[in-house]
Amino acid sequence: MNVLKNIPYYLISILAIGVIVFVHEMGHFLIAKANGIGVVEFSIGMGPRLLSFEWKGTRYSLKAIPFGGSCQMKGDDFEAVFGPLDDEEEEDLRSVAEKARVVKNVGGSEAEEAASSVTSGESVKAASEAVSTETKAETGKAAVTEAKAESGKIEKAEGFTGVRKGVEDSDKFSSKSVWSRISVIFAGPFFNFLLGVALALVVLGIGGVDLPNLGAVIEGYPAQEAGMAGGDRIVSINGKNCTVYREILLYLTEAKNQPITVTYEHEGARNTVVLTPKLDEETGNYYYGFIMSNRQKVSFPKLLYYSVNEVVYGLKATFLGIKMMFTEKMGINSLAGPVGVTTAISEVAQESSSDGPLYVMLNVFNLMILISVNLGFMNLLPLPALDGGRLSFLFIEALIGKPVPKNKEAIVHLVGIVLLLLLSVVVLFNDIRRLFV
Repeated sequence: MNVLKNIPYYLISILAIGVIVFVHEMGHFLIAKANGIGVVEFSIGMGPRLLSFEWKGTRYSLKAIPFGGSCQMKGDDFEAVFGPLDDEEEEDLRSVAEKARVVKNVGGSEAEEAASSVTSGESVKAASEAVSTETKAETGKAAVTEAKAESGKIEKAEGFTGVRKGVEDSDKFSSKSVWSRISVIFAGPFFNFLLGVALALVVLGIGGVDLPNLGAVIEGYPAQEAGMAGGDRIVSINGKNCTVYREILLYLTEAKNQPITVTYEHEGARNTVVLTPKLDEETGNYYYGFIMSNRQKVSFPKLLYYSVNEVVYGLKATFLGIKMMFTEKMGINSLAGPVGVTTAISEVAQESSSDGPLYVMLNVFNLMILISVNLGFMNLLPLPALDGGRLSFLFIEALIGKPVPKNKEAIVHLVGIVLLLLLSVVVLFNDIRRLFV
């Protein structure tokens, strides 16, 4: 019965994740189109297609597994090197390769090498040259002539090189300038940041901004004993600026109950004090004695500023999470995958439901901001198989003036994919385990 009651909240979660993924892939899609790159398929989800239609040369798909998505561009995969072949073309090229193998039988070692290279991307012309220089055998000439005659397309295809003459490839990802390709890959994470700003405009516009002002201080605790009072504005903690109150909480989490240096404004004067947290024996927790003030509405220019700052805050939270994981304050068990994120969003939605639909929306949007920023940042990390990994190879190309060999790049990405899959298994196990704890 409880499962049935929770279905609406899980649907909200899936929709929220879908929006985040959609915006990410739409970033790739729009900038690809702006650069004249053809898009083969734009899809949300993974696995078999549930819904699909084709419009203006692009297939749009909704897939069965509601996590992930893709924007498959022309020339943006293995076919970026070999070019997509229809059945007739592939059969013709195989026929030519077979003819070339006939040549090798009469053309010596050089012809054999050329013939075997046909299937790995070299032109049949190489077989012709090998025969003429090695033996001048009439049968070899005849075989090459026949191969060319029977497959006139080979002159257009030039083997499996992906540089097929006469075939329009100006809309391929691989045919564009390196900076155009960089803009397309970067667009996905950047659009995640833009989504964070857009959602923040709604959340902060309706709910107000949590300015770093103190509503009160707790009597007998360090803040009050240091002379701080309600209405004071915290400027920085341990030298790190505080733009919103949540940054204060973030820095206190990082401090881990250690003394902190606080700079604050009190009645127009700026003061700096060192606060050592005090143990509350009843709860067993340490407190500095801060109490947050109410959220405040701000003008639109300031609203826009604080909305952009939400992305900055999200990046700080992500950095802190990674830092704490590597300093062993948090373990790998703290990582959450799609199942964990879905559960978190559904719990937030359920907990907010008693306050009404508006608060459900605001709280879900607030969590979506963090998830979207986190997705954007993680995708920019220079790790194989991620956008950041691909950007690394593109920046190398821009630096040295030529692309990294495709086979070497493919190996790096393949290793990255394997490692990510292994990590995904661990994270999925943690997600499922937490459901039953």
